Amino acid sequence: MKRKTEQTTASQPRLLLPFVQQAVTRDLSYYIGLCKIFATYHKRWPTASSTHGEFRSARIPHYDGHKINRELRLPDADLEADPAFQALRNRCLAEGAEAVDVGALDPRYRLQLEE
Repeated sequence: MKRKTEQTTASQPRLLLPFVQQAVTRDLSYYIGLCKIFATYHKRWPTASSTHGEFRSARIPHYDGHKINRELRLPDADLEADPAFQALRNRCLAEGAEAVDVGALDPRYRLQLEE
């Protein structure tokens, strides 16, 4: 029985993905995920007054409550196009809020909106 020998070229890359970090889509689930990580470490949902140090201790660098609020109030194209964000924003506006904030991402608040 003869074996076929397969020729492999050493110059051919095995990993086809580039060695650069993939861009993260910052949709509603991204921000909810940040808040869930924060809540896991601190046993409470973040607020607008949550500090950079609190986020850093939860291993979420470069964020604080004020920054999340700002990104929710002035959404970028990915967040603006997210249907879940649009629905949450419409419900917040219907309740008289000016915009979506960190408090609106709280699961207790979102469940109350769905009812």
